[in-house]
Amino acid sequence: MVQRIGIAVLSVLALAAAASAATTLNGTYTYGEGESLADGVVTIGSNGNVGIVNIVGGSLAADTLYAARGTGAATITITSGQLLFPNSGSTGYLHLGYDGTPTATVTQTGGTVGSGNVIIGTSPTGAATYTISGGTLSAYSLCAGYDVRSWSDAGLGRLDVIGTAATVSASYLLACGSSGTLGFTVGSTGVSTIVARDTKFSAGATIDMAVGSGVTVASGTVFDLIVDQKNGISITNLALASGDAYIADVRSGWTLQRNAAGDTLQAVYTAVPEPATMGLLGLGVVSLVGRRSGRGRRK
Repeated sequence: MVQRIGIAVLSVLALAAAASAATTLNGTYTYGEGESLADGVVTIGSNGNVGIVNIVGGSLAADTLYAARGTGAATITITSGQLLFPNSGSTGYLHLGYDGTPTATVTQTGGTVGSGNVIIGTSPTGAATYTISGGTLSAYSLCAGYDVRSWSDAGLGRLDVIGTAATVSASYLLACGSSGTLGFTVGSTGVSTIVARDTKFSAGATIDMAVGSGVTVASGTVFDLIVDQKNGISITNLALASGDAYIADVRSGWTLQRNAAGDTLQAVYTAVPEPATMGLLGLGVVSLVGRRSGRGRRK
């Protein structure tokens, strides 16, 4: 077993030789510059335990990484460095909330995560969130509340993309299940677009739009959220989160649409005029009617 903190215990290049080994991380572990962990299977937070991993310039590599199993909880923070799955493509996995009733959270503000299958909320009775505001998330399959292994809905899984500093892509599939959510928070320069080779959305998959603190969005602004590079994107099964949708003359909000080419999911923001503005508009109409009536009397 390979289980150390603060020491370069096994290089990524030697991972294949240790493919049969396994490491469990319960407690707090930090991997800084020059520090790494590589193993065939890594579990963070299992059997009622809490596992906390901070990657701050170091690296963690595994064929399969389970973040929270059973009744465990896992928190992974990546500010710089790497979280890698050398068996890229269909054989590398990052499971957030794998089985039982686990909870898992990943917060990425920098660094690189890639390039296996990322399943957020694997367990049907678990909950997991992946929030990225910087760095690169380059997955083979990127799934929120959806299990690509069985092509079926999974647990509560949420992917949040904040601002434009992050790069998010899926070279095979982006999927969102019926209990999954894809969240986008608009920053001062917009929000990053997820680029996927293909997409799959179950009925009830949710798009949750938000505007960052101190950010103002002009009415009519269009944001590209997801690009499907294969067969075009279908938005039939997508629903906006409660309170997000624009309601004419009632509530400012969002509308989902496809671009003209049919390959991009877009969100359009529409503002409802403030009551004071509506009042001024009303006075303008009254004034206009009065002027018209006056002209009529002068004839």
